[in-house]
This record gives sequence, structure tokens and C-alpha cells, in this order.
Amino acid sequence: MTFFGFEISKKGLFFNQAALNVTAHNVANADTKGYTRQRVIGSSIEPGMSSSLLADYSNRIGEGVDIQTIERIRNDFLDRQFREENSSTGEWNVKSEALSYMEDIFKEPSDTGISHALNLFFNGLEELSKNVGSKDVRTSFMQQAISLTETLNYTSNQLQKALKDQEFQLAQSVKQVNETIKNIESLNEQIARYELSGQNANDLRDKRDVFMDQLSEYVDVTFSEVLVNDRSNSAQQVLLPDPDQMPPFLSGKLKGHVDMITGATDQQKGIPYFLNLLDDFAQKLVTEFNAVHKAGWTYPNTEENIESQTGINFFDDTCTKASNIRINPLLTNVNYIAGSSGKVEAGENTGNNENILALLALRDDDTKGDFEAFLRSFASELGVETSYANNMSTNRGYLLSNIEYRRESISGVSLDEEMANMIKYEKSYQASSRMITAMDEMLDYLINKTGLVGR
Repeated sequence: MTFFGFEISKKGLFFNQAALNVTAHNVANADTKGYTRQRVIGSSIEPGMSSSLLADYSNRIGEGVDIQTIERIRNDFLDRQFREENSSTGEWNVKSEALSYMEDIFKEPSDTGISHALNLFFNGLEELSKNVGSKDVRTSFMQQAISLTETLNYTSNQLQKALKDQEFQLAQSVKQVNETIKNIESLNEQIARYELSGQNANDLRDKRDVFMDQLSEYVDVTFSEVLVNDRSNSAQQVLLPDPDQMPPFLSGKLKGHVDMITGATDQQKGIPYFLNLLDDFAQKLVTEFNAVHKAGWTYPNTEENIESQTGINFFDDTCTKASNIRINPLLTNVNYIAGSSGKVEAGENTGNNENILALLALRDDDTKGDFEAFLRSFASELGVETSYANNMSTNRGYLLSNIEYRRESISGVSLDEEMANMIKYEKSYQASSRMITAMDEMLDYLINKTGLVGR
């Protein structure tokens, strides 16, 4: 009888005590964001080598259990999947929100959108063609024209504001990315110092993974752990790019903001693309309407001593963008509306409405105007882009939730499972303790009672 059994049981006590401590740690952090459940990894200790020519039986028995490490239960593949989908979801959420906001700005079809204002404009022009000599009808038409230009101004200004908002959000996102990278770098240093002792910095790694998840929402995250060896630092570290030298974004919120700010092509339709379309509409309206209007003649006004004139623009030809389009200031006097195809001489002829009809023909002229069709195409294109972005955002969100659920099922703390482990380790601890008691009784019997019979 030796103390060999005591040593084995002692190691069993230590192992189960450590396992119970880890179980308690898991239970305490069941609701902690980003916490990964842990478990004690043990391995049997192989029998020791004997220098005796005749090894006794104890040399053929293992020496108990040894704690190898305390590991996190985590799936690296699911982590990578989660971060990839988180980046994609972040990108499409930004695009969906921006495009939906643009749809709200255009409000098509509605009673306050550009199409409605354009329809009222041409309806007013049609009424004017029926009564070109009425100053009241001219004034009413001019009010519709001013309403159209103001609607275009407002819409363009709102789009410019949306563009500024995207630039502001991009700046805030970049700031958040840089702060997150600094936090990760700080944790790298803490992990390196802690793991110099040979232990795993599990809780620090959990915190770093939370920051990595946050970072992946903004940019596409690729990383690797490498062994850094020097006098001050020897541990696994996540290597990150220089925040001031970021590579082109492949996904994430930053890419979403950048695409919305710079997208001006058929391949990438951002706010500038739709602003350009709106400017094209305004320029076309100014150019085509002025070309017809200045070919006509105004009606004379004897009371104000105004003769019939030609060559007058309807819109200010120096303001051809949606943001600044306006009526020719001269037309604040509605007598300068050119409705006749020929010069009108007071007392000689009353003129005609042919130039008004020519202006009205632009409404459905595919070669020159057809402005309503242009706006329908514009609204349809924006609607398609918005619908696609919304669908991508929703689908990516579903996939992200599914991956997160699978990851949580592996890494998350199950209280039922932890309670089962607690009972298991408690019983194992009690069994190791009982083994020590049994051996103590055996030694007591051997030492104090053996050889006393017959005295």
C-alpha cells in the first residue's frame, strides 16, 4: 500500500473542481452578449517509467487526469459565414434605406409629386389654348408653371440633402470603424500579455470576437491569427489593415454609403444617378419648351403699351438644372406668354392659338418632349432599384439570422446542459473524495491493526 492512489484521487478532485468553476462561469454569463461557453479539456496521465528490473503493478496504471486547457466552444466556419453575411446585410440595409427615402421624396404617384405638377401644367396650357385672350387664364397657367418649377427645385434639393446625409453617415461609420479597430488592437495586446503564462485568454477573445462582428457590419473583414514572437509579445494576434489605408470595400455599410454617394452609372445607381436624370428632365423641358415658345408671338396690351413680340424664352435659359429651373422673370407679366404663330397687330388681327397648341403637342411628342413618359420611366426605374434593394436586405437578413441561430446553438450557454454538467462534476468530485476516504481507512487498518491479533 502506497500513497499512489491518494495522488490520483487528488488530481480527480482538482479536475472536477475546475470543471465546476467553469460551469459556474458559464451559468453566470448565460445572458452576456458575445460570451462563448467554455469547457475543461482533460487527458489521462500515462503510467510512469520504473527503474526497477521488476516493475510492480502500479507502474502499469495511469496516474490520473491532467487539465490540458479550458477551451471555448466555437465554430470558426460559422464565424466566417456570419461576418460575410453581416457585411452583405449591412451594405443592402444602407442601400434599401437610401433608395426608400428617395422614393418618399419623389412620391410617385401622388398629388404632390412632379408628375402631378406636370399634369396640372399641361392642363393649364390646354385651358389657355381655349381662351388665349383671358388674362385670368394666363395668370392661372403661370401659377401652374411656377408650381412645376418649385416642385422640381424642392425634389432636387431634397436629393442633395439625402446625398449630404449619406456623406455624414459615411464619416460617422468610418469613425466607428477606426474606433473598433483600435479596440481590437488593444485586446490583441492584452491577449498577448495574458497568454504568456500559457493559459488561454478566453474572455478577452470573446470581447475581441464581439468587436470583429461589429466591424464586419461596416466592412468586409478578412483576418488571420499569426504567432508573434519578441521579448514583449509572444501570442496569437489578429492582424488588421491600417485604418488610414483601407482597401476598396467589397461589402458592408461603408460600401453601401460609397455606392449611394458616387453611383452615377447604369451599373451602379446611387443618388447622383437619379439627380442626373432629374437634371436631364429639367434641361429637356427648358430646351424644348423655349424653342417652341420663342418662335411664337405675344399678344399686345394697349393698356400697358406692350406690342406683340417674338423670341422670348418661357424658362430662364441660364437655369437648366432641376435645382434652379425657373420661369423667365419677364413672364411675371403674363402678357409675354407667346401664344400666336404670327405677329398680332392691335385693331388689325386678333392672332391665334397655334403656338399654344404647338407647346401642348410637346406633351406627347416622342421626338421632342413626352415629358410624362420620361417621368413614368424615371419612377419605374427608381421603384425597381428600391424593390431589389429591399428584397436583398430582407433575404440577407433572414440568412444572417439563420447563421446566428446556428452559431448560438453551438457557442451559447444552455442552462439545462450546464445543470446536467454540474450534477455530473459534483458526483465525480464526491467520488474522488470518497476514494481518498476509502484509502485512508485502508492505511489506518494496515498501520494500526495489522499484526495485533493474538496479543
